[in-house]
Amino acid sequence: MHEGKRRTHAVPIELPDGVPHWTDSKLIESVQRGRRDADVVHGDMSRITEVGLYGLTQYLPGIVALDLTRCAITDSGLNVIGQRCTMLRRLILNGCTGTMENGFATITKRCRQIRHLELNNCPGLTTVALGTIGRLRNLEYLSLNDSGTVDDIAMGQIIRSCPVRVVSIQNCPLVTDLTVRMLAISNVASSTIRYLSVGNSDISDEGIVNVALTCHELRHLDFTNCYDVSDVAMNEIAYGLPLLRSLFIQGCSRITDASLVPFANRLRGLKALRAGNCEGLTDYAVMALAENCPNLRYLDVQGCMQVTDFSMRDLLRRCTRLEELLVCGCRNVTDQTMLYACDLPLKHLGVLDIRLCSHISKPAERALARAHPHLTICRIA
Repeated sequence: MHEGKRRTHAVPIELPDGVPHWTDSKLIESVQRGRRDADVVHGDMSRITEVGLYGLTQYLPGIVALDLTRCAITDSGLNVIGQRCTMLRRLILNGCTGTMENGFATITKRCRQIRHLELNNCPGLTTVALGTIGRLRNLEYLSLNDSGTVDDIAMGQIIRSCPVRVVSIQNCPLVTDLTVRMLAISNVASSTIRYLSVGNSDISDEGIVNVALTCHELRHLDFTNCYDVSDVAMNEIAYGLPLLRSLFIQGCSRITDASLVPFANRLRGLKALRAGNCEGLTDYAVMALAENCPNLRYLDVQGCMQVTDFSMRDLLRRCTRLEELLVCGCRNVTDQTMLYACDLPLKHLGVLDIRLCSHISKPAERALARAHPHLTICRIA
């Protein structure tokens, strides 16, 4: 390869045939025998210890992607990565339980080309380590789900510095409206963010309204089980996020037809809506989706007791690209919907969840299965 010329494709080291996961000995043997310009290791590395990691980084210092999910790595192992693997662009440490502090700080100091970082469910991730992520000025993808240490202060440092396009901070109880407010006012992040997931966090209308007013390039928004988000925020989303393609609002019981109907009227490019257990959602909202969102692929209205056959028939007839429909627990969806669907093309519909739909009979289910053999029907026997 000529100096300065960027490689156009990865050169991998593959897991040997018949081996379910890497061990230290297999990894070291493979990297010793493999190409010295290899930059990716494929396969499960959860059994790797620091012995294998030392060997890997010694022979392949130019590695650009490293997935150490559930690996028993310590802070000293992270320090080795930071010292030797300065070309890293993608680092995944999901489920690693060891302490992450000084070694992780070495990574953020020396591996400045990292663009993709996943640290989900890492109980040893300290606030000190989190505070150093802002050094990664090329970071585009950040996932910090299931963390008890991620808070507004740490997120503020990241948001001010990194041109993130994807941010996922689900199940982070210390994240509040302040984080999304800082995202909204950031000259860097507000213009680049495309995907934001803050489900099961302490987010209210205030935070979501701030996002809707400034992050106009957003394509995906998830605030699942954020119980203080209401129609107020939804109305701002309808007007402020015209490019939105997927919205996840499960469990937000304060969101009703009052905002969902105008939302559907304006967001005609919507492809996915998860609105399970939104008790205020009725036939009117579903019919608005059917009329205005022809590209809808995925709809979850499970547990929405006010959804009936009336809107389901309209939805199945109009939304011909629908791929997955979840009506689990919708007791007012009955045999009428099933028998009506038998006569529709349903070329794209692959999954229909009718669990706990007590007014759908076995004969109606079997009739639909015969009419559409490609369709997977989920139902508790």
